[in-house]
Amino acid sequence: MLAEYRTAHDINRLLVHTPADKGVGSFSFAISRDDPQANRDTVRKGLVVAIRSTKAGCPPFVGRIDDVEHKDDGTVEITGPAYAQVLFERALPQDCSFSSEAAGAIAMQLLRLANTQNPTGVWPSKLSEPGSPVRGDFDAGSAQLGDALNDLADKTGDEWWLEEIISRQKIEIALRWGRRRGQDRSREILLYEGKHFTTSSYKETSQGVARSAIAIGGGEAVSDRAAAAATMGRPASVSGKATVIGGASEVQMRNVAAGMTLARDVVVNLPLDTDEAVLAAAAQKALEAPANAAEELTLTLAPSAPWDLEPGDSFTAVLPNVRFGGVSRKVRLLSLQPDEATGERDVAVQVEYA
Repeated sequence: MLAEYRTAHDINRLLVHTPADKGVGSFSFAISRDDPQANRDTVRKGLVVAIRSTKAGCPPFVGRIDDVEHKDDGTVEITGPAYAQVLFERALPQDCSFSSEAAGAIAMQLLRLANTQNPTGVWPSKLSEPGSPVRGDFDAGSAQLGDALNDLADKTGDEWWLEEIISRQKIEIALRWGRRRGQDRSREILLYEGKHFTTSSYKETSQGVARSAIAIGGGEAVSDRAAAAATMGRPASVSGKATVIGGASEVQMRNVAAGMTLARDVVVNLPLDTDEAVLAAAAQKALEAPANAAEELTLTLAPSAPWDLEPGDSFTAVLPNVRFGGVSRKVRLLSLQPDEATGERDVAVQVEYA
């Protein structure tokens, strides 16, 4: 069933995540106890809720009601996850492996297998791209569908998301697979603190910073397991039995400096993989992750900021008053949280490095 909320007064908080493998997103809003929509037939656990913004550039949000709280101030607070959460609650069959196929084709087969066992309400999109080729075998047996899609995206660098078609009578949800969404508009759109942002914060963190990462594959015995590593220093500085050792990229070396106290060694276990090329890519990814996590920006867009920015787009954020000398960073828009009453949008972004 479908309930629809469109007015600014209905929505207190809305978070739309794209791509879906970065988090399924959530929603929370309150309505008056006297509101006709607060009756049992319209607001109850398990109901599908569609929230559409009147502002251009804000995609529709579809979620599932998980909690309904009746408060003593005369309001009813309704919260729940985005509909993508359903995909993380459906298990795949035990025998579920693929070899040398395109990622998009595998994703759609995974969805069909999950729907056969326990329908999700999501169907393969006719617009999905074939996606990148998958090296080696991909085994998703007994995994949750959402986790399997995330693993597939990690292996290929592709993305998956849900696409909704909403009408007053019904809602149709399709799984999309494709290469990275959005446009790189970082040279075209420069947004400034004080002009385009009503609030902003900049955070540097050491979480995830490491000296080396080693990925260990599967095998009959520990001594038989293949391993590959990536390192910020000399190859000889990596411990373990890695047969393939790669260095960090120039971008990583330039943007993340790991002193002695942060020279962590990260271990990634991939019991279903034995291909050294797959393990080498996994080690590189584990080591490179800190470049994106080393800096965090929290931004609220003012009404003056462009309204045609969509999830997946990249732009440049300029904060002249933080960090000595200011900060200018290319960031990718991952989520939107519009407040139609004020015209502001809370956004989640990820710092990107060229």
